[in-house]
Amino acid sequence: MKVIVIGNFAPSNYQTQIDTLARHFESEGIEVLRTTTRRGKVGKGLDVLRTLVLPRGGLRGVDAVVAQLHTDFSFAFGILSVLAGLATQVPVILLYHGSWSRLGSAQALLHRYRPLFVPMFRRAFQVQVASPYLGGLLRGIGVESDVVPHVLDDRWSPQPARRKPRPRILWPRVFHNIYDPHMALRTFQRVRAARPDATMTMVGRGPLRDEVQSEIARRGLQGIVVKDNLPVEALRQEMLSHDLYLHTNRFDNQPLTLLEAMSTGMVAVTSNAGGMPFVFRPGEGGFQADSGDDAAAARHVLALLSDEALFARTSRAALEVAARHRWDRLRVPWLDVLQRARDARRM
Repeated sequence: MKVIVIGNFAPSNYQTQIDTLARHFESEGIEVLRTTTRRGKVGKGLDVLRTLVLPRGGLRGVDAVVAQLHTDFSFAFGILSVLAGLATQVPVILLYHGSWSRLGSAQALLHRYRPLFVPMFRRAFQVQVASPYLGGLLRGIGVESDVVPHVLDDRWSPQPARRKPRPRILWPRVFHNIYDPHMALRTFQRVRAARPDATMTMVGRGPLRDEVQSEIARRGLQGIVVKDNLPVEALRQEMLSHDLYLHTNRFDNQPLTLLEAMSTGMVAVTSNAGGMPFVFRPGEGGFQADSGDDAAAARHVLALLSDEALFARTSRAALEVAARHRWDRLRVPWLDVLQRARDARRM
């Protein structure tokens, strides 16, 4: 079997969901043609077009196209893929994983461009979403989809559950308004007032990074370290050396970084934005607060730090949540859809 996999393949020191899927496909003996690693919209668009038109043996030589729609611009990948698939009768599987857009929410994007997106989705062989949250948004514009959760990379091997909580908090997101790093600062300030031994590491880049660092200095916050983006293994080591994962997004679907953290036994305190309630239930790996409610988030952090039994139980549950996203659990639905696409291709 041969497939073209289209998405935003990141540099080698990072991993995206589409890259993880391509790795898993190859582990099953599937030949994968990847695109794109190019930077810039024009370069990416041209690379996707080149791959669809001129892969080895031509597009007619593949069994299926798998395209991930994540950012606003990536919808162009979906449109190109579906048009190419219709022209060559190659099945196209669209993975819609976006939770926000430059218009604000995914819902705003879908409704704004409904006349363009609905025909694209309906002409795909299958539309997949990672959680019922996005499935509901698509249903709102008349598009049906199948739920196939995000898959963890095998490099995130399961770890033993944590027993005693250390007041070490990790916030590995993007310094952008949608990730609300200022809520993280307010939450930590409240935690630090009750637990002066608490520390927080913030990992990432983004337009608000300098502003956040200035705010840390202005508030006189101690115990915060800001780091640049980290390679996979370095991020994994940060997760192993921290016990609490803080997640403050205003919009979200099914964050892969959260699942990676849970695979190490980390306990999460997150916002309840978007699809978060579908990722885990309260007490099942962590707790949730309303988006922007730093007081509630701090209460959850302090409750976990003060109750070893609660922390240990929640850490065990986090590992169970992560286990639901391993390839051995999700390979059957993926291999099934690829086989059905291959069968349809040969009819």
